[in-house]
Amino acid sequence: MSFLKSTVTICLLVVALIFNSCGVTYKKEALTYDLEKLISKECNQDSKACIVGRTLYLDMELEGLTSRDSKIASDTLRKIQLVTNALLRVVLSSNTVIKYMVATVYSHDKSLVFRVLQNIDDVKKYFYTRISRSDYESRNLFEIIGPKVAAEVISDKHDISDKEFVGRLIIAQINMLSNVNPFLGALISMLQLRYAGVENDTLFLVILNEIDQKTINVFEKILKKKVKHYSKKYNILFNKVEIIKDSGDVVLCVRIV
Repeated sequence: MSFLKSTVTICLLVVALIFNSCGVTYKKEALTYDLEKLISKECNQDSKACIVGRTLYLDMELEGLTSRDSKIASDTLRKIQLVTNALLRVVLSSNTVIKYMVATVYSHDKSLVFRVLQNIDDVKKYFYTRISRSDYESRNLFEIIGPKVAAEVISDKHDISDKEFVGRLIIAQINMLSNVNPFLGALISMLQLRYAGVENDTLFLVILNEIDQKTINVFEKILKKKVKHYSKKYNILFNKVEIIKDSGDVVLCVRIV
């Protein structure tokens, strides 16, 4: 995941140079068609793009997403990088107002989904050196979604709100802690956290497994820290976070303010 983050950053620098040196290349009325055409040319893959409000979606099936073969996995990663790069090129060279871009790649049986979500304002802030590279990378949002809700995620197309993006980012950053701390990795894997929604100033998360009180106490501290950090970064207010089961039963209610 860290390799992908670094590669996305490098690609962004190249894209930004292109963006700074040219005007409108991709016009609003043909943007999705031009994007699909670009993906076909660069990845030799069919894709489907659509715009909902300020959100640009691109979906693409990748046969190698679940492969254990190292060569296939490497080629799959390369295509994900190409897709992200192409999206940025199109968005930054268009007269269409896009706030969020969502690249979704999925397995043939739709049992696994990998998504990259980016806030275009963050991209521009990094390009104009208003935020550092480490700050920019902390704003990258990667999601891995399993078979239970993968098909639903692929079909769901809506205009992403600022609060939804920040809520998803908080969860993604908590899930990524498993890469740097073995204890937290075990804890987070056990929780299987998933974004459920935002209502007023409450962020809802879903957990798929039962957890004991000791786990709840550790997780509550991590959650509060991340929510406060990203709320301040984006000036987005969450008064509380509710952790619920698939059944809808509340497991934990954490007051932030």
